[in-house]
Amino acid sequence: MTKALTTLGLVLIFVATAVAQPSRGTAATSVTRLHVNEGSVLHGAITGGTVIVKTTFGGEIRIDPRRIQSLVGTTLTLDDGSVVHGTIGAGQVTLASAFGTLSVPAERVTEIQHVRPGTAVSSAPGRQPAPAAPATPATPAAPGAPTATPPPATTTKAIAAPPKITTANVKFVNDTRRNLNVCVNDETPCLPLGPQGTTSRTMPLGPLRLRVESTTQLGFVVLATGSFQKSLQVAEAETVVRVTEDDFR
Repeated sequence: MTKALTTLGLVLIFVATAVAQPSRGTAATSVTRLHVNEGSVLHGAITGGTVIVKTTFGGEIRIDPRRIQSLVGTTLTLDDGSVVHGTIGAGQVTLASAFGTLSVPAERVTEIQHVRPGTAVSSAPGRQPAPAAPATPATPAAPGAPTATPPPATTTKAIAAPPKITTANVKFVNDTRRNLNVCVNDETPCLPLGPQGTTSRTMPLGPLRLRVESTTQLGFVVLATGSFQKSLQVAEAETVVRVTEDDFR
């Protein structure tokens, strides 16, 4: 009886030891991590379903979710290296998890990641940039080698200022039905100017004293019918001086 109990104890110890040791032939497999929009995170393996992606270039494509390697933000990477930018619309993802087979609506999936045991996963969108290569130090020039001469500085020629205007073309316009004598700066003789007539003179810029007399002729007699004087400032190359009926009031 004692011998039988001892044998049974040894068998139980051997079986427990065999169960406790991991199978050497089983390789570590990747696990899919599925993030859902209300905050849930599911782990398992995608076994089927269909996902419709609305791409940023305006079209829609239908994708088997088993081909999806990662979905981060609006960037979707497939198993052949293809990258699609867009948002998931209709469809569903079938996930075999510890809770059984789940059918998740595709529009509720916000992120998909394949995780290998012992591998840290970054939640930042996009791929991590490759480390920058160390800068190669500049090679010093060999003694006696010619030194590159910089090109001569370009000299910008100054643009000459336009000549200063000192004279103006002054145009006198008679907007009345009177015969006028226009006297400029007390110069004589005065300029005769008929009804609705015009005349021009070249004058220096600056103040202008104008005296205008209105006349009418009765037979051989010329009668004065009004006059006025005023001062003007000629400041532009083209100046117009108009005489109107209001000037005589």
